[in-house]
Amino acid sequence: MAPEHHPKRIVHACLAVVLLAVGGLGARWIVHSTPEPARAEGLPGPAVIAVEVQALRPMEVPRVISGTGTLEAAAEAALASEIGGRVVFVAEDLANGAFLEEGAEILRVDTAGLGAELEAQETTIELSQAQLTAAETDLTAATKTLAALEERCELLRSEEERWLDLSKRGMAEQARVDLARNQRLAADVAASDASRGLEGIRSTINAARLQVKLAENRRAVLETKRSQAVVRAPFPGRFTSESVPTLGTTLAPLVPFGALLDGRAMRLVTEVHEDDFAALSDRSLALAAPMSRPGTLLEGSVTGLGIRVDPVTRSVRVEALFPAASPFESPDNIISDFSAPVPSGSFARVELRGEPFRDAIWVPESWLTYRDGQAVCFVVADEDQEGGAVAELRHVEFVSGLHEGGRVIASGLAPGDRLITSSLQLLDQGAPVRVLAGTGEDSSLTGSPNRNAVETPSQSSNDGANR
Repeated sequence: MAPEHHPKRIVHACLAVVLLAVGGLGARWIVHSTPEPARAEGLPGPAVIAVEVQALRPMEVPRVISGTGTLEAAAEAALASEIGGRVVFVAEDLANGAFLEEGAEILRVDTAGLGAELEAQETTIELSQAQLTAAETDLTAATKTLAALEERCELLRSEEERWLDLSKRGMAEQARVDLARNQRLAADVAASDASRGLEGIRSTINAARLQVKLAENRRAVLETKRSQAVVRAPFPGRFTSESVPTLGTTLAPLVPFGALLDGRAMRLVTEVHEDDFAALSDRSLALAAPMSRPGTLLEGSVTGLGIRVDPVTRSVRVEALFPAASPFESPDNIISDFSAPVPSGSFARVELRGEPFRDAIWVPESWLTYRDGQAVCFVVADEDQEGGAVAELRHVEFVSGLHEGGRVIASGLAPGDRLITSSLQLLDQGAPVRVLAGTGEDSSLTGSPNRNAVETPSQSSNDGANR
């Protein structure tokens, strides 16, 4: 039995040896393939980030408030003849929008009928004046006559009393007394008639004076009507009309035939957000860039400030006036042609120069970044301590809107801070930094930011997208 099982034992022994060898090799591979734990002293430190910095200084920052509006003539007058009639005169070039000086004759209607009435009134005045003169002469004579009669009455009354006294004493006959009484009564009647005649003359004088006054008033009315037949320009401006009257046209009274647009100034109304409204006054500079005249600027000033804030838009209406005599100057300092006026109704961009920010901290917007929806910046901290400078994260708040292309800081930064201006996306609180040589000072940030006005009007403190 034993010799028969000998080969199997040998096979089993070989398999066992092979398994032991394979197990040993596997264990060695596992041991050698497992990575060794890193030693603490071998860990690399955080990378130092090279940055540019800018030392902050207080400055004066212009406050430019931008908006849009429509340039319209500062005044507009409807033109109409106050009396009807046939047109006998029309100024030249009305159909082409002629410019008219103040008082210039624009249109005149026929006044032949008024002239005849004026002549009739002149005749009436002359006749009434002659009647008045004659009555005044008669009044003078009648006044003298009445005075003489009254004086005679007084003498005859004294004479009557004397004869009556003599008769009572038996020194005169009754017939002589009766004669004196009759003479006195006749004189009284004559004086009474003269007095009534004098009143008649006075009535005639009053009637003549009234007639003269009425005729003069009528003449004044006719002269006024004749002057109203001529339509004159109430101020310098340009004529506009859809249909210019021609010679022979019959005009109805008080029906406008055109309008005159004031050529002395243009008016624009815009809206300013309530945050910027306090910076404006009625002396604030205003610049308008009409779209109909590319490259042209109109210089004026704010003339009216609204008194009510719109509850929806939180804006206030502001009115600016632009004199026609102000320079029409392009950003390249090229004077435009005055023979091509800005049409009334032109759409325009406008910039209002408000009270500047004084002693403000101003930074370009590119020097700020946002973390979790909040504006932040980084300043250099611990620069003189062991371990080197690090970045300090600051949360900042700024005045609403863009000012000179940057932000006016309300809180979070102070004069003297060394603001990091590059590699902002690589920084975090406490990140080690290395300030690049040649950075840290910039003379452009020690005074006032520079910016070309109206060149980029979308960058404004009134830009709703930046609020």
